Amino acid sequence: MVQVIPKAAVKQAPAIKKILPWLSFLLVIVVVLLYFIFNHQVVKTTTALEQTEQELAKFRTQQYSELEEKILTFKTRVDDVADLLQDRKKLSNFFDFLETFVHPDIYFTSLSLRMDESDAKLEGVSNNFVSLGQQILAFKQDSFIQGAELTDISLDEEEGQIKFSIQIFLLSDKTAKENSR
Repeated sequence: MVQVIPKAAVKQAPAIKKILPWLSFLLVIVVVLLYFIFNHQVVKTTTALEQTEQELAKFRTQQYSELEEKILTFKTRVDDVADLLQDRKKLSNFFDFLETFVHPDIYFTSLSLRMDESDAKLEGVSNNFVSLGQQILAFKQDSFIQGAELTDISLDEEEGQIKFSIQIFLLSDKTAKENSR
């Protein structure tokens, strides 16, 4: 009689366990190959860039360098003139403003205007305090002016006039943009 002894079934490893080491090895090989390919491309591009710079250096003669320097100097001068013209427009606006808002009994004798700091100092004379007060009030109420202060005042006993200084703070471009919002 034949005895049949059941044998324990041999467990087979899942397919993923068999493939995973080979897949990892293949991935490492691909990464190494890509590294060398990209490194070769970087070297090739760097070489091409150096060759291009050398070719450009051949064409840069003394005359070319002088012309480039003249062009840069001219550009600087044009930029300076553009800035001056912009300031001129601001200055003309200021003088138009003064022409409109100066009290008839006030005579200004000196003007110090700094457009970069947006302020002006006016020195003048007046016959009475009322017209001086009206002048300061007119300056303070205008939208072109951020503020006006009487900084110095004195009496001229010989001529019977009031000498004064007014500091005017103009609206800068930044402040004007903020107020328009």
